[in-house]
Amino acid sequence: MRFRLLACIVGIYIVSSVVLGQLVYHMWQSYWTNQKVTEISRYANFLASDIAINQMIAAEDESQNLYHELQSFSRLYSYARIMILDDQAMVRQDSSQTKNGRYIVNDDVLMALSGKNSIVEDGDFVRLAVPITDVAGATVDGVVYVFFSTDTL
Repeated sequence: MRFRLLACIVGIYIVSSVVLGQLVYHMWQSYWTNQKVTEISRYANFLASDIAINQMIAAEDESQNLYHELQSFSRLYSYARIMILDDQAMVRQDSSQTKNGRYIVNDDVLMALSGKNSIVEDGDFVRLAVPITDVAGATVDGVVYVFFSTDTL
């Protein structure tokens, strides 16, 4: 009788320890993912502001500077794909160099072109669209569009 009672107590302890460990692990993983999404979002806002201040979207001769801005973002977050779109939703620069000159029109880009940030978490994927507004904040000159998988975080 004592052995059965001891075995039940040990079994309950092991099961509760495993459940608590899993809960703590998932909470930690969720916290880390949210921190990385916030960090990438802040850097995308910084990049959009830098592009707007230097007016890199409007000037044709600034495409090299735009490329360098994109490459510095890509070096920091190599797991993310970054695209810079103009006000017509045409890809001006792409970190993977496969969509340059193409148009991307979806809900995220349209929301950013209307002047609002868009962060969409779709399962393991995150899409982030940040508007590039002119210095006065009156018009949207383009979009910084970032997407990545949270599995790689």
